[in-house]
Amino acid sequence: MIQTEADGRSGTRPHVRFVQAAIILCLAAGGVYFLSLRLAAQLHWLRGEHLFLAGNYSEAAEYLSKAAAGSPRDADIHRQLGNAWFKLAATPETDPEKHSDPSSMLIRARDAFLAAARLNPLDAQSFYGVAESEALLAQAYQSLHPYAPQTPYDPLPYFEAAVNLRPNGISYRYAMARYLAGTDDPARLASAVRRLALIYPPICARLKKEAFWSDALQAACLEGLADAIQGGVMPREAHMAASALMADQGRWPEAISHYETALGVKSFQNSPANLFHLGSLHLKNGAADAARETFLKGLHQSRDREGDLARIRGYYHREKDGAGFIEFYRTAAARIPFSDKAEILYARSLLALKRFDAAEETLAALIRKKRLPEAYYWLARTAEARQDWDAMELAAQKATILEADNSDYHALFARVLFRVKKYDRAERAAGLAIQYSKTPSPWLYNQRASIRYQKKDYEGALGDWEKAFSLKPDYLPFKKRIEELRKKIGEWVNG
Repeated sequence: MIQTEADGRSGTRPHVRFVQAAIILCLAAGGVYFLSLRLAAQLHWLRGEHLFLAGNYSEAAEYLSKAAAGSPRDADIHRQLGNAWFKLAATPETDPEKHSDPSSMLIRARDAFLAAARLNPLDAQSFYGVAESEALLAQAYQSLHPYAPQTPYDPLPYFEAAVNLRPNGISYRYAMARYLAGTDDPARLASAVRRLALIYPPICARLKKEAFWSDALQAACLEGLADAIQGGVMPREAHMAASALMADQGRWPEAISHYETALGVKSFQNSPANLFHLGSLHLKNGAADAARETFLKGLHQSRDREGDLARIRGYYHREKDGAGFIEFYRTAAARIPFSDKAEILYARSLLALKRFDAAEETLAALIRKKRLPEAYYWLARTAEARQDWDAMELAAQKATILEADNSDYHALFARVLFRVKKYDRAERAAGLAIQYSKTPSPWLYNQRASIRYQKKDYEGALGDWEKAFSLKPDYLPFKKRIEELRKKIGEWVNG
């Protein structure tokens, strides 16, 4: 305390007390002002976040810009502002009047990400945001200036900063590889791909679908997978990926070896599908016995034997070995109980080999046990292949009676009726095929149009062909028929 000279009493001089009060008031006012700015920035940020999640990137950018101005040292706000501008650049149609230039929005996005990265140098997301923005700016610049010796934008240092901060960040490394694919640096691209395969072996399946995929990158992937296998990185997936690449090269023994090794890792994950794939590799390798035993093992474990049997049939047919499937089915049927659908599949395979007698015998034996509409359908198809129209008509009709709402059966019945010139019945059957079709089919309308044309119902035929063309406008024969028929109708009316 300060003692006054006038009366000696303990106290504070009046002018000192005034100064102290003024200081306190100023500090209080400044604190309130500072807190109000901070609170306003937080409210803008929350509003911007809500708008961003709702997909309203234009307004989100406005609120986040206010938040960044009120809280300039907050890296998170700057990064989210960058995200908003980046999204807005990708969807400028959301507000074309206010934001019509994607490049300017990308520049704003880049600058916001850069601000976030400077405030938090350990934030990989911010560096990645800069890299993505720079990459798109570089792409746009090269498109506008195709003869320019170089672009003022260079995303590579920022991609590298992101992957250095997140060495196992697959999305960052993948984006960098895609950028490198557009540059003239194949060695660096191969190195990036090799690293991707090492870190995450399943990525090879996605890389194979890229337009920049090449033999050199396939070799880089195999090198990366070899590193992964040696280092014990996802061994099951690494061997499977290596097997797929070996198969692409036609190196069947190596593909089989890698796949068998993969199935030995975490074998509890194995499914019948794995065995069917392994069997298909044996087929490719010309090892019919190994393929058969592997397929049988898979069928024993299968919960959908008929569906999986159809899959196995597909493997044999891709190898143009229909006879091999016939032999396999006979072996499988002796060991594994199948339903009637399997017998129909067997008959279809016989039909594909033009073994008509055997196909008819199989289907007839099945029908004697149970009158299945599908069996009658394939019996009709067999009769069609033999050009036995009477037998075809009878079998197709029985199929439609047993399953009256099956579009395919009615279409087949219409086909044979048209063949034997029973046009009225053919038209009714074609109409039922259209009625029961799950989705509108141009081919069914084309079928009925052809029947109506033979009946000289030109207007009805024209309507059907117009409908067919509306469903498949790229099929020019429909357009040609429409033009010819309109001309014919016009001549008929005028004549």
